[in-house]
Amino acid sequence: MNYTVFSAHTIGKSHIRAGMGCEDYSEHYRDPEGRYMIAVICDGHSDPKCFRSARGARMGCEAAVRILKNLFENYLEDSGPEALQRFLDRKGEISARVRAGILQEWNQKVSEDLKANPITKEEYASLDTPQYRSAMRYYQEGKGLNNIYGATLIAAAACGDFHLAMQIGDGIAVRLEGRGVYTVPLPEDDKEEMEGPASLCDTDLLSREKAFRLEIFQGLPQAMFVTSDGIGDTPLSINLRENLCLFHRELLERGEEAEREGLTELNEKQEKWLEDFISFYSRQGLEDDCCLGGFFDSGSPAEDVALTREEIEKFRRDLERERKERQDRYHNTKNKLQTALDENQDKIQTLDRQIASLKKRIEDLEKQLSLEKTESENIRNVIERSEKDYMKAEADYDRQRSYIAGKAEEEGKTLSSGVSEEKEDEEKNWPRLQVKGIEEDKTESTENQEWNPLLSKSGDEGGGQL
Repeated sequence: MNYTVFSAHTIGKSHIRAGMGCEDYSEHYRDPEGRYMIAVICDGHSDPKCFRSARGARMGCEAAVRILKNLFENYLEDSGPEALQRFLDRKGEISARVRAGILQEWNQKVSEDLKANPITKEEYASLDTPQYRSAMRYYQEGKGLNNIYGATLIAAAACGDFHLAMQIGDGIAVRLEGRGVYTVPLPEDDKEEMEGPASLCDTDLLSREKAFRLEIFQGLPQAMFVTSDGIGDTPLSINLRENLCLFHRELLERGEEAEREGLTELNEKQEKWLEDFISFYSRQGLEDDCCLGGFFDSGSPAEDVALTREEIEKFRRDLERERKERQDRYHNTKNKLQTALDENQDKIQTLDRQIASLKKRIEDLEKQLSLEKTESENIRNVIERSEKDYMKAEADYDRQRSYIAGKAEEEGKTLSSGVSEEKEDEEKNWPRLQVKGIEEDKTESTENQEWNPLLSKSGDEGGGQL
């Protein structure tokens, strides 16, 4: 068989930003004698509850390769002329045994890993949040531990007589039958639409229909591709067909020399193209991890994608429907945004008016504030002048009081001397004074009193009182 088999996986940009590792894995195998080939990819779940899904993806690829190698080795041992027919007659039984063998192998690897590497405190701590605490307690009770290794699986394999495809979960297997005709060899799993994709850790993979899909086909296709949902998913779109056609064609162009030499592995240029192709998808959409595997006939050209009349008509209808939906979304969105814009403009105008009113109010208040400040300054000046007048009056009061006190002291001495002389006169003239009485004494007392302007009241010209 002049076929080349390949596989590759790369980390998504979102995982790089989150500080996570790559949770996808891929593996391929070609028999040293070129009798058969296997390509397997596994997509680990980007779910905190599946914190060992990267290991689970690797284990899934290893388990599938081992079981499929046994399948082909057992088939090729039976080299009789009717070997293929006997195989095809038993393909239901063989399919069941292959599925059971892969799951048994994967579960055994998980058990061995748990025994060698028990769940750590740090891994439990990563679930210690309200959203995942119930899962943490579930694992701590020793239940459902296979879930932490959950991953999807897709494989394609072939020998000279038959090829097969198998799938658990999302992603897609695509078969190039020749002349640009691309098909999907496996049915879709109904669970993906309701509960999310199936996983290697599910317990109903052998009992639920379409949970673990495996189909065996007679003969060889021109090529087969298996991709994670980061690159493609069901249903098979025309865009994915065109991209796989481009990928296939570029591989062939870069491998012409290798094809002439009969090489069955990708050369350096092809490896670089494969790496660039999946890296491109890892930066698109959800920026998820991506993986891609498959095999192709190195001697057959990659023809342009062929579409049936029904597919062309369906594509045209889908295109028109998408355009109509896009137009409706655009007009609805535009109308909503225009309404919002009009409402916003009304709010802006209202706010402008309010701002203008506030500015006028502020201007009036600033004027009033200036007047109040002026009035306060005037009052403060009056208070200062009053304090000065008061202090001056107090000083005058103190001086006048001292003056009065001095005069009172002098007057007291004079009065004391006059009383002694009067007593002598009274003794001499006592009978006369006795006759005249008190009225004469009052007259004399009045005549002897002098007017002191310092003791008079304001406006009083005739004497005052102290």
